[in-house]
Amino acid sequence: MKKQYYIFDADSTLLRIETLEELAKITLRGNSDAKKILDSIEEITLL
Repeated sequence: MKKQYYIFDADSTLLRIETLEELAKITLRGNSDAKKILDSIEEITLL
């Protein structure tokens, strides 16, 4: 059976950080396009 993962995005409501951005930073470590991707994610989370 395939594992299921759930991500709780508190959207800075409960935390002082944007959890989606922090998870992306971890996931994108070593990715040469990380800055570009993270900038795009930050732009979306600010909407």
